[in-house]
Amino acid sequence: MSEHLILYGTAGVLSVLIISSIVLYISTKIKLPFSILLVFIGILLHPIKSSVPALASIELTPEMLFYVFLPLLLFESTYNLNWRKFRKNLSVITLFATVGVLISAFIVAGLVHLFTGLNFGIALIFGTVIACTDPIAVIGIFKKLGVPKRLQHLLDGESMLNDGTAVIFSKIILSIIITGFTGSTILQGGFNLIFTILVSALTGFGFGWIASRVVKYIQHQMMIEITLTIVLALISFIIGEAVFHVSGIIATVVAGITFSIFGKDNFSSDVKHFANEIWEYISFLANSFVFLLVGMTFGAVELLNNWREILIVFVIVIFARSVSVYLLGYIHNKSSAKLKISTKWLHIINWGGLRGALPIAFLLSLEEFAKGGQLRQYMDTVITYTIGVVILSLTVNGLSIGWLIKKLKVNRPDIENRIHSDLIKVLLLNQSLDHINELNEDGEISNETKNILYNEKWQEKKAVLNNLSEINSKRRLKVKQVLYQYAFEIESSEFTRLYDSDVISEKIYNQLREKLEEGIDLINNAIFPAEFSRDKMMRVLSKKGKKNFTVEELYLYRKARQIANKKVIKELSPIKKIEIMKDLTQELLLTYNKFYNKNVKMCEDLLSQNPDKIMQYEDDLGHKEISKIL
Repeated sequence: MSEHLILYGTAGVLSVLIISSIVLYISTKIKLPFSILLVFIGILLHPIKSSVPALASIELTPEMLFYVFLPLLLFESTYNLNWRKFRKNLSVITLFATVGVLISAFIVAGLVHLFTGLNFGIALIFGTVIACTDPIAVIGIFKKLGVPKRLQHLLDGESMLNDGTAVIFSKIILSIIITGFTGSTILQGGFNLIFTILVSALTGFGFGWIASRVVKYIQHQMMIEITLTIVLALISFIIGEAVFHVSGIIATVVAGITFSIFGKDNFSSDVKHFANEIWEYISFLANSFVFLLVGMTFGAVELLNNWREILIVFVIVIFARSVSVYLLGYIHNKSSAKLKISTKWLHIINWGGLRGALPIAFLLSLEEFAKGGQLRQYMDTVITYTIGVVILSLTVNGLSIGWLIKKLKVNRPDIENRIHSDLIKVLLLNQSLDHINELNEDGEISNETKNILYNEKWQEKKAVLNNLSEINSKRRLKVKQVLYQYAFEIESSEFTRLYDSDVISEKIYNQLREKLEEGIDLINNAIFPAEFSRDKMMRVLSKKGKKNFTVEELYLYRKARQIANKKVIKELSPIKKIEIMKDLTQELLLTYNKFYNKNVKMCEDLLSQNPDKIMQYEDDLGHKEISKIL
């Protein structure tokens, strides 16, 4: 018997993997979101599930959904967090994820109670949980269409935070419904809310910090490091929920954010890339099981029997989302001097708030919690509404969001991206033209072929130069910003190379990155090093960090800056050949030559003061660089 269970269970898992792979391939061909197709395939398989042992053996239990798949999906969404961008938008993200959830929940509760007759308290739980957004399908469309990064961060950040707040609010409401609505209950609920958030956050931070420190001491152990991230995702959730009885969702989100800030930089670039791929695959697996099994578990009969109510509820959910997004967007824009959100962006944030696995997962866990209690009579209805709204959200919103992005023209690359792209094109075309001449001189191509190829590339270059010239005459400041951002990218890449080669330590690497980030903020605010001796930019980029450095660390810090400065000068010098970029490029190169000379001078000073020590550091550095090449 047990052998048959193992055999059927294995066959069931294989079936899910095969079906998911086929569906993913089809979705790329017919341009339909992967999660939508999975749900529909699951619904089609529902009638035959019981007669196919392999499919019948895998069941979507609340425990499996809540304790396995949900933590993995939550951690994956935070793992690739850009903390700088998230921190800049934290106020508006928090506004949407807290006040926005409450506004949406009460509107949904009132209108669902009015139009369907569902108990108001139960409708409020539903409204709170259904406020959770899951933009995984939308973010893929965003990346493909070139939507501005900040808009992606806003939608992704809101989803990360509203998962936790929605679940906490719904638990408080559930507690009030069960115990009664009294002053002491409200007070207790408020206390529980604060306690839950604090303990959950501390749990997540503690595990995230420990994992970050462990990764630091086991560098270059790829399998262990990546396994540790998976353990972190699951253990922070399980300890939060099952041991401390707080929010595993908040614990996992905070653990992911903590590790993203303090742990990922301890990975080498190879491990970091591989870990990104692994977590993308984990997300694929988790979504495959969740959406396919949801369709197979509930089928179409219950949904079709309640299609009118589901449609009404879906319209109410969209309306409630619209009220909260536009109202809070208006409040944010009135109160914020910077980082306003355009109306076009609010349209995308509103329509891009797709619903995913979390509402279903949490309600299934509530069903188990409320089993046999006074709420049991409502649970089937609420779950039917939830699955219906999730399917309609993925279908209606998911299929139309791309059209809306194009219609509103928010996918047009911003001016910085266009300038950056054109600069790279010109450099590559210059290399192509030089290579064509070399091939002709070596006798590998004839003069006729050379002329044809050269003319083609020259026409391409001419078109790009015309575009750059037009931008440069109108948006000179933007061109200047892009040049400096490009220089910072080169420096950042060089610092990462030196860190991966063990030339510089994590302490030095983090200090160098911190200085670059300060410089990026200044550049974005149009502050440029016009005066070498007294300009704020120069002070920021050339001063030693706040951390106390030993002689070796100070020397390697300055040496790394010197190497990166030289790399920038080498990489950007060809841009000086572009006539319309000549003066701006010369200004930048002059600045970096001064940076370079300053760092050379400081290294020489350290050498004269500590000749024996510094010569040893030079020898070690040279050996590390050579061994990396060999």
